[in-house]
Amino acid sequence: GLVAWTFDGNESYNPASGNATVTINKADALITVTPYSLPYDGNPHTSAFTAIGVESTPADLTALMDVSATTHTNGGTYTADVWSFAGNNNYNTANGTVDNAIGKIMLTVTVDPASKNCGESDPILTGTLTGNIPQDGITATYTRTAGETVAGSPYTISATLVPVNALDNYNISYTTAIFTIEDTTAPVIASLPQSTTIDCNATPQFTQATATDCSPFTLTFLDTTNPGACAGSYSITRTWTATDDSGNNATASQTINVQDVIAPVIAVLPGVSTIECSEILTFAKATATDSCGSDFQLTFNDLTNNGECTGSYSVTRTWTAIDSCGNTSTASQTIIVKDTTAPVFVETLPTMEITVNCDQIPTAAKLTAIDNCSGSVPVIFTEKIINVTSASYSIIRKWNATDPCNNKTEFIQIINVTVSSNVITVSSSACNANPAAVDLNSLLPEGTPTGGIWIGDNTGTLQGSIFTSLGVPLGNYHFEYKINTAACPRSVVINMTVNDDCDKIVLGCGIIEVHNAFSPNGDGINETFTIDNITDTSCYPENTLEIYNRFGILVYKTQNYNNSSNAFDGKSNVKQSSDLPKGTYFYILNYTSLDGNNKIQINKKDGYLYLTR
Repeated sequence: GLVAWTFDGNESYNPASGNATVTINKADALITVTPYSLPYDGNPHTSAFTAIGVESTPADLTALMDVSATTHTNGGTYTADVWSFAGNNNYNTANGTVDNAIGKIMLTVTVDPASKNCGESDPILTGTLTGNIPQDGITATYTRTAGETVAGSPYTISATLVPVNALDNYNISYTTAIFTIEDTTAPVIASLPQSTTIDCNATPQFTQATATDCSPFTLTFLDTTNPGACAGSYSITRTWTATDDSGNNATASQTINVQDVIAPVIAVLPGVSTIECSEILTFAKATATDSCGSDFQLTFNDLTNNGECTGSYSVTRTWTAIDSCGNTSTASQTIIVKDTTAPVFVETLPTMEITVNCDQIPTAAKLTAIDNCSGSVPVIFTEKIINVTSASYSIIRKWNATDPCNNKTEFIQIINVTVSSNVITVSSSACNANPAAVDLNSLLPEGTPTGGIWIGDNTGTLQGSIFTSLGVPLGNYHFEYKINTAACPRSVVINMTVNDDCDKIVLGCGIIEVHNAFSPNGDGINETFTIDNITDTSCYPENTLEIYNRFGILVYKTQNYNNSSNAFDGKSNVKQSSDLPKGTYFYILNYTSLDGNNKIQINKKDGYLYLTR
């Protein structure tokens, strides 16, 4: 268009005016489009902008802008979002692009741990979503890895999110949790049998226990034995224990009572046997067994049944076995004892037949007899004279011994006697200072008949048989003892020497006499084998004693036997000291003595000895 113009001028310049043709072109609006970069919040976002004119008072040209293509809701990077400016009469149209972005936000999924007891149903699994936009409607489903065993535990719990299309706006942090299957319940042991009772010789049979549990378990047992009232009576309790892998356990028991009602069994004993009374009763030693293994005592009792005589009887030994439970059994053995052996004479027997002068007829031996069963038995002695003539005759002596069982023994001695007159001289001495009188009868030889006549030597010193030496002059005196019998006329002359040696008078020695029975049974009476006068060592300086049993075996031997400290008390001292059984033994006693000239003589006595208890 045409535009008038003027120039006012000044001191230096002239005013001027004119017209000019002015052309005004469309201007470009001042447009600013601001890109955005925001985190996702579920809301739509548009790029901010300004659109103004170039006037001094800029016109608001906002209405001419179109930025709809820059509007976005979901997260992402939007490159070259287009905007446009519609322009008008004064402003040119314009367009451009802008780069926008909506960033994903963090969504955290936290899964809650869970657990259950084995065999139960799973609990509801839960978790927590953090950072999600509610309007997105995001939900989680929780699941775990499969498995129902304690051993497989723990299992993993994980989450699955929906809807899927909403998840692109998030950076998702998934966590997992553990799912534990626990076992707090003990295994269940099947019911076991009730208590039972068996005999001790049966084998206890226990039932095999079974159990169930939701986890692996072990099944063990322990036997406990409780003693009863006796060795063969007891109870066994088997306790089963089921222990699972979690340490839960359960127990169940079964008891078997064992009883001992069976008696011990005694081994078979020998049958009835018969022995002589002189033999030793020898019973078999019983043995027994107990099938239950109980301790037992084995005792015996002897019952004696008397027979028709002392040496005839029977003994029954009954053994009793009683175990610690009171069960008993018995067994017996019988031995019959008979006496068929005759008694024997203890002393040495006289010579069976002798010939002597009438003044030398020996005194009849005093025999005793002992029986191997009955001990000492009486001896009946008889004597008779036969075949009598003026010059000779015979004496028949008999000794008979019969035991209570009518076993007999007899000894006969025949003495052939010649009749002739003779004189026997005996020397003696007396002290004329000794007031004691001497009975000359005491100086006569043993066996001298009584009823003879003493004839003195006319000194008046003999009164009957009494000689008094007191005050008698020293010298030799002769006294005759005259026996005037038709059967055997004879005299004994005592040559008496009267001296003054009164201090040398010595008493005579006692006779050795053996007591042939003793009983060492502890009653203090007749406890040792006694030999009278054996301790008089001035008369019998030395001795030896040997004792043999009925088999001829030496069972005792000693020297200088003395009835006390060195005495036979029924115990053997050969090989070892032990009590000897009762019965008949044989002794041999050798001892020394001094004759009238002080010379040592060796003497011997032997015979039977009976030991009883």
